[in-house]
Amino acid sequence: MVDGHRRRWFDGPFETKRDALRSSPVLASHRQTIDAGEWITDWARTRSEQLRSRDRYSSAKIVERHVRLHLAPHLSGIKLGELRPSHVSAIAEALHSTGRIHRAGAALGAGGRAATRYPSTGRNARTLSPKTVRNILSTLSSAMKTAVNDDLLRSNPVRDAEIIARPRDEGVEELVVFDTDQADALADWCLSNIEAEPWALPVLIGLDCGLRRGEIMAVKSTMIDEQTNRLRVNTGITEEGDLLVDKRLKTKRSRRTVVILDRTIAAVKRYRQYHGVTPINGLLFVGRDGGLANPDTFTQAVTRYLRPQLAELLGEIAWTPHTLRHTFATRLLSENVAPQTVSGLLGHESTAFTLSRYSHWVDSDPPLLTSQVTAALGA
Repeated sequence: MVDGHRRRWFDGPFETKRDALRSSPVLASHRQTIDAGEWITDWARTRSEQLRSRDRYSSAKIVERHVRLHLAPHLSGIKLGELRPSHVSAIAEALHSTGRIHRAGAALGAGGRAATRYPSTGRNARTLSPKTVRNILSTLSSAMKTAVNDDLLRSNPVRDAEIIARPRDEGVEELVVFDTDQADALADWCLSNIEAEPWALPVLIGLDCGLRRGEIMAVKSTMIDEQTNRLRVNTGITEEGDLLVDKRLKTKRSRRTVVILDRTIAAVKRYRQYHGVTPINGLLFVGRDGGLANPDTFTQAVTRYLRPQLAELLGEIAWTPHTLRHTFATRLLSENVAPQTVSGLLGHESTAFTLSRYSHWVDSDPPLLTSQVTAALGA
């Protein structure tokens, strides 16, 4: 060569030996016999097994759901070797106009039956959010990367596809939050019904400590330090496969120590005297079978039982266990507690997330904002 470097010449329009091998007649014929829908279903099975082996059960479920509900149906009938960026663009457009899955429908789909969807048009329309579509395409891109590495595709069609970016959801999702009077009324109800109502203490802990539902169900008597009014939060109940496990929280920020009020400690003592403490590591709450309490059961108890029962006290509010956590955060921010402190109590990974999630709610309260600005400026 002119520049003095030796180079190997490949007969054909190929830049590398690997590109030449990918275009061999054997591989080309093999690509034409593989159905893309069947291939990505097999890929999802292998990928989910890999994720579960690393204790990433939630990620495994997400991959399986993306493929089963969205990707495999759209790719079925297309040969893997014929998959082009234009197909990916068409899939993206179809996803943006696809109705969301009912919670019950997703479970039905898992059994091989047709999943039930909300309508994508009309008064009750509920389409996939732009973020959900991006996550589905990310799963598709990961699968296509595997196909490229296995020499089943020459390039990743997701990378080369022209996808029209959809705007993120306008505005900020409206939080369901109790005001001060509602929160105080709910706390009083809980304190008055600790013995009679088994769900009163979980609600009170969520309201006073801002814990997630899995963290509430994992509270043990040994976590509470009555001398310093501290509650150590280091485990949470989650579902792995078909089993409930009391698992150590993943991140360092999520493993934290929060303040527990005197009234909550007193309520725990009353609850223990009436219900006792289970032998499973001193857990306060157990399931009907005597094992770990399922966080889903807590949600169902709130939505189906407590919400109608407390409608006169709290009003017609579609609250859930996470509403208690939202209320805890917004009340602290409203009282000028430092965002860094609130973020630490909630177990958020960063203060920026806490501010993006809750500061808009404080700013949207005109009287509160006016009083804060006035006090800051000394006017």
